[in-house]
Amino acid sequence: MNVQNDIVIYMCGIGLIFGLLACSHKTTNNQTKKQIIIVNMTRDMVEIHQENLKIEQEFMRLNPNIKVININVPNRSYWTKLLTMIAAGNPPDMILLDTEQFPKFVKRGYLLDLTPYLEKDREIEIDDYFPEAVRRSSYQKKIFGIPTDTAIALPFYNCDIFDQVGIPYPSEHWSWDDYLRIAKKLTRDIDDDGKIDIYGSGGVPWIQYTFSQGGHFVDNPINPTKCTIDDQIVMNAIQWVADLRLVHKVSPDPAQLAYETVDDMFVAGKIAMNINGHWLVPKYRAIKKFRWNVASMPTGKVGKAAINFGSCYAIPAGTKHPDAAWKLLKFYASIPIAKRFVSFGYFTPANKLIAYSPEFLNSGLPPANEKAFLEAMHYTVSYPFFEKNSEMIDMFNSELQSIFIGTKKAKDVCPQLAKQINQRIFNRGE
Repeated sequence: MNVQNDIVIYMCGIGLIFGLLACSHKTTNNQTKKQIIIVNMTRDMVEIHQENLKIEQEFMRLNPNIKVININVPNRSYWTKLLTMIAAGNPPDMILLDTEQFPKFVKRGYLLDLTPYLEKDREIEIDDYFPEAVRRSSYQKKIFGIPTDTAIALPFYNCDIFDQVGIPYPSEHWSWDDYLRIAKKLTRDIDDDGKIDIYGSGGVPWIQYTFSQGGHFVDNPINPTKCTIDDQIVMNAIQWVADLRLVHKVSPDPAQLAYETVDDMFVAGKIAMNINGHWLVPKYRAIKKFRWNVASMPTGKVGKAAINFGSCYAIPAGTKHPDAAWKLLKFYASIPIAKRFVSFGYFTPANKLIAYSPEFLNSGLPPANEKAFLEAMHYTVSYPFFEKNSEMIDMFNSELQSIFIGTKKAKDVCPQLAKQINQRIFNRGE
């Protein structure tokens, strides 16, 4: 499909949504009752979308005066379409926000304060949710989102490779030194052809490692005013991550990753440890040729650190039907409905009653150590809470590549990068 057709379809789709919203009251056949039309805008994969449609049919049977229209948008264009609808004054009535986008939406006044609904409606008990998940859905002591999941990345490992080398599985007390030592032992040239067949590590997220060493890339995560990626602790951490491949040779190089992803290499048995999120569990559950599990994050100089990328249900402030939208949100967040998403395997529930339920912890499916994802909530560290966080992370991802491919050192890249970010993101003239 060419770009011109894409634009036409996009504009027609937005026009259809606006038309539906403009006609948000519809008279029923007997002319005695008004039917409210609300829009739930999602960005889900096919199987989750199909489940959403079933849930909304059930909701409409219970609430015949409310019609729900589900608009499922690909993630790559979700935010653009959502902001377009908000700017036009016709937002959807319920949305799904992730923690990275939440600060932008809440600080611009795009979200409805849900605190009054929670205070008068006891069907949702906010104390049932992990505190960190609630904190990332709140602003100025008000709650603007109901958490759905906690997307935390942890080390997945191939049990069979550990057994073959005779190494005990990772314990909850292991350190980053242990991680490197184990990765070296697991990295092997099996057929003696001079090429590595199994890598011990798929790589380490530099941000999580940095946090565990006591570093941070901003001066104040709650109210950042300056980028500190040039801090010595941060630069040392970034170089340590880069050296996993450059010096220790325990991770695949970019040339290999041009043909297959780290996740695909793990599935193929070519990587022994891969740090990633619960969203990969369905893919890993299809593995038949080896056993796998998940471990807690290794401990750094100041402890463990994992990033919570979770999502929340929210209601745009410009909705014309806040009460109906709250009814739908509350229905989605109810225990019986929320439990239905556990079986798909993509999410770690944000509601503790579901997270500690047999459906999640004892499903009979791997990973056996599901509780590691729940225990990680005690050591999660969040991204800075400000609007331009995504822009800053994009700059990191672009400029740090020269370090990870080995053409430059962290000490040469980070000071200049910090200067660029402080000028562009924080408006500092230094």
